[in-house]
Amino acid sequence: MRIRTAMLGIISLFLPVLASAQEIYRTEPLPEDAALPDRYEITVDAARGALRVRAQLSHIAREETVCLPAFGQRFGETLQIVQIRTDQNVPMVAKLDRAGCISRVTAARCDFEYELIMSELPPDRFWLPSELSPSRNGKMLVFPGESLFIERGANETSTHASLTDVRVTDGGQIVTTLAPVLTPNGPANTQDFEAQSHYELTRSFWAFQVPKLLAASSEDLTWQLAFDPLYQTDIADIERELSQILGFYSDLMRTKTPTRIAIFLFDIPFDAHYTHGFARQGGIVLEMGRKAARDKRARRILMAHELFHLYNGENLRFENKSFAQTAWFREGMTQYIALTALLSLGLASRDDLYLWMSLSLSKQKPGVYDPYHHGFFLSLAIEQQWQRYQSGLSMPGFWRFLSLSPNWNEHQSNTTLQALLAQYSAFDFNSFFKRYVRTTAELPLEEILAVNGLTVQKQLKPQPSIGMEYGLDAAKAILYVKKILRNSPAERAGLKPGDWIVPADATDWSDASDKQITVIRDSQRLQMRIPAITVSAETTEIRPVRP
Repeated sequence: MRIRTAMLGIISLFLPVLASAQEIYRTEPLPEDAALPDRYEITVDAARGALRVRAQLSHIAREETVCLPAFGQRFGETLQIVQIRTDQNVPMVAKLDRAGCISRVTAARCDFEYELIMSELPPDRFWLPSELSPSRNGKMLVFPGESLFIERGANETSTHASLTDVRVTDGGQIVTTLAPVLTPNGPANTQDFEAQSHYELTRSFWAFQVPKLLAASSEDLTWQLAFDPLYQTDIADIERELSQILGFYSDLMRTKTPTRIAIFLFDIPFDAHYTHGFARQGGIVLEMGRKAARDKRARRILMAHELFHLYNGENLRFENKSFAQTAWFREGMTQYIALTALLSLGLASRDDLYLWMSLSLSKQKPGVYDPYHHGFFLSLAIEQQWQRYQSGLSMPGFWRFLSLSPNWNEHQSNTTLQALLAQYSAFDFNSFFKRYVRTTAELPLEEILAVNGLTVQKQLKPQPSIGMEYGLDAAKAILYVKKILRNSPAERAGLKPGDWIVPADATDWSDASDKQITVIRDSQRLQMRIPAITVSAETTEIRPVRP
């Protein structure tokens, strides 16, 4: 279950329209039908970037918490409640908490009507799909399911598990809809869908209007790749690599592989080397700058990582109360399996692996816990123990074992993960977990690397720099100057921390060329030329020990 952020400020904007909190709940009786599933009707107004949603939730259990979509929290978004009503004849007061949730509601049926709107952004703003907001990309609107659908049982008390019907309309015209976890009730372009569970619905992706689309399938798996036209020249290579990676994971864990997957590929114009992504129940979003998309090593690592999240983090789920404590397994273990898959497929070399490990190590700051880094080297250390004492055991082998285990359906914690690793290998991980997982003590990296014949080398290398670091502010949808080095070209050019940077297409912040940028300061637009200079910087490299 996601961690919900505050929505009170947005929702309160619309409460005056409804006159009073009591009026949010209409007391008109609704017909009770024990067989009714939850139902959604979505009316699309793509020209406005607006969706009108009517939800009918059935059999809300006593003490169940129901949460409105995680929408309206960022620049350009609004969530407007039209009405909420139940089948109860007793007057009720809707108390929305700071997360936009309503608790202590018991009803055979409850109707919600709300409208989601995303406005056009000014040219000096941008959207990141990874911020779980819709992204206006050409003629495509993409919404994660949790931005569309109401979350039931947020406190895990819901017993509601029936199918959920979804109907999409647009003035009588069919709207292209990518709902990867849903099974159509008719032809491929039908407007009606059924979700197997409400959880799957909130963890899905939806796209309205027609993106550039490439569809492919294997014996057991169908996927749709929706992409920005800027990637047209590279899309055949990207699709082939995706197919190979999906095939590797499917062979490894056939019983846990989804049958339909949607993949969205977005251009990131403000940084040519930027890579990011996130996964949901039925698909992944990939964000790549134009140079990153053509860097085979960078794009393959990103794709392999996000695709494995369809298993680790989506299919395999984790306890809410210990969610942060298991991040090492979701993120670091995912990266370990991703790199293992790429090596096995010949899509990455040992040098690619050493480079990623070097970059990961160079980003570490003393006393700062990074679950990606820590979890990767935890996974390496665990596999080393198996290889040292028990031949034939491996981390991919553990995942095959786990996919067939009845414990897969548990909500995992560090306690259950330790037990599963022990079941697979008969190895006692108690002291290991106590020291390096439950207390996140610093790993003996030099020893771990030495077992693999690797060592850490530090040296000074020349590299271009303008002496500036940018930051991302999702609430304002801006880039801003985050850090400036003293006596650097950026400082001499007049840049100041907090300046807004107007995004430019395919900006390469790391090459040796001078930068022509526009900044906004106190509502004034300033044009600046910042020369790149060569500086000596210490690099951290993991390399094989010389014989």
